[in-house]
Amino acid sequence: MKNKAAFTLIEILVVVGVLTVLVVSVGGIMGTTFKAKNTSEGNESLSSKAVYILAELKRNILYANPRDFTCSSGVGATGISFTTKDNATMSLICDDEDDLIYMTSTESGVYDYLENDFLAWCNNFVKCTKDDTDKVTKVEFKLNIGISANVAGAGSTGVYYGVAVPRE
Repeated sequence: MKNKAAFTLIEILVVVGVLTVLVVSVGGIMGTTFKAKNTSEGNESLSSKAVYILAELKRNILYANPRDFTCSSGVGATGISFTTKDNATMSLICDDEDDLIYMTSTESGVYDYLENDFLAWCNNFVKCTKDDTDKVTKVEFKLNIGISANVAGAGSTGVYYGVAVPRE
């Protein structure tokens, strides 16, 4: 009988073992890459939303009458009300029960700055600094937001700060 060249069982098992190690390694690398991509997308989305919200909050404060503010103070401060230079009444409020950061105005109604995919924690949302004449000289915002489940970057959170000074 003629001997045919063939692989032995041990050689085949070694090749299968090596291929298994390669497949598991590549799978782990791909899983880590996708996780990093989702985290990066979440952080970018969170940062973009924070920049937008802080810009809107600051814009509203710039047009406020610095002598007509009602500021929450102390731990848990979650809102501020003021009269604009056009004599409209405006409030900027953070509501962590409903995950909302919104503006109410006698002129334009209610506007929610957050979308459904975002969460808000409102402790110390706003702080006002007043001078001796009770004029607001500075408004500081602490924006603590996150991304809800089931979207890219779920679980990402961030704390962002902004300062606005009302104009005379």
